[in-house]
Amino acid sequence: MNDIRQDQTYAFYLSRLGWKIKKQKNVYYFIRKILPFLQITKVQRPETLDTSFLKKIILEEKITITIVEPKDERQAEILKKLNFRQIKPYLPSKTLVIDLSQKLETILKKTKKDCRLSIKKTKNIKIKKCQRKDLAEFYSLWKKSVGFKRYVPPFNQIKNLSQIFKENALFLLYKDSQGAASGAIFLKNKWNAYYWQAFTNKKAREKLIQYQIVWQGVLWAKKNKCLNFDFEGVFDPRFPDKKWLGFSHFKKSFGGEEITYPGAFFKINLNFW
Repeated sequence: MNDIRQDQTYAFYLSRLGWKIKKQKNVYYFIRKILPFLQITKVQRPETLDTSFLKKIILEEKITITIVEPKDERQAEILKKLNFRQIKPYLPSKTLVIDLSQKLETILKKTKKDCRLSIKKTKNIKIKKCQRKDLAEFYSLWKKSVGFKRYVPPFNQIKNLSQIFKENALFLLYKDSQGAASGAIFLKNKWNAYYWQAFTNKKAREKLIQYQIVWQGVLWAKKNKCLNFDFEGVFDPRFPDKKWLGFSHFKKSFGGEEITYPGAFFKINLNFW
């Protein structure tokens, strides 16, 4: 089951952001010129790691830096043998996945008690499914909610995400007259749904709104026959970042299975191999 970063729709999205795309045997390679003398390529969670084709790209495109985020330890070992160095990952190296083949009642039962109570308590709140005309409001509330504490992508990226993923993207937004605001972006491909990005301000957290927003994302994924719901990252002690602790605790309250990836590997390509 392909990771969304190896999906045609995601590749097209990155092309709109200025990345050049190469494809070989259903694996996407992303290339971008950072400076006139600096060009990078990245390969993220490929189903197969074709080092011969990777070498071809590096030579043809005059790649300076190669970044590979392997899907499993077997791929990681291949990279180590080719003198790739491990670096801090760009993608979440550890995540939480809910098996959506289970009955909805079973999924709910496997959540922690506080999570179930929060979902029940907020079941009647009004959450808006954003259309394109609502994206500016979504974006504005996102920026106000997190301030300078967290990175918010440029509005053009959010708009492209909505336009390109179309029915495979879900933007949910809650706001009320007391100033509470919470929202989330969910993406999906044929097999998996992803809790892509989210925000919740203090007033919305006090009202437990974030629990209902995630639950609505799970329902959307289940309705669309996805096999898995991926929380897109939890705290990984191998690459510790204390900022991840709080929302990792929140995500884990929904249950699911922890999945670990090898991380990221990097090589400067002056004389490749």
